[in-house]
Amino acid sequence: MTVAYIREHEDRDYCEVMFLESARFYRLPKANAAFDEIIGTLRKSMAMGRPVRVALATVNGDVIEEVKMDGG
Repeated sequence: MTVAYIREHEDRDYCEVMFLESARFYRLPKANAAFDEIIGTLRKSMAMGRPVRVALATVNGDVIEEVKMDGG
């Protein structure tokens, strides 16, 4: 999936992530143990225009559990 936008909220316990391939809003909980790594990968992906592989907490869910940059 290709990151279109990341909306970071100071007053919420998650960030919202939008992808070009989906009209849905996905949530990245700040409580995720890998939050810093995941948000960094999402930012890099958006800046480079490179897709990422996204693992969700549940099938058809909206909570991001893991992200990997495609091709590396």
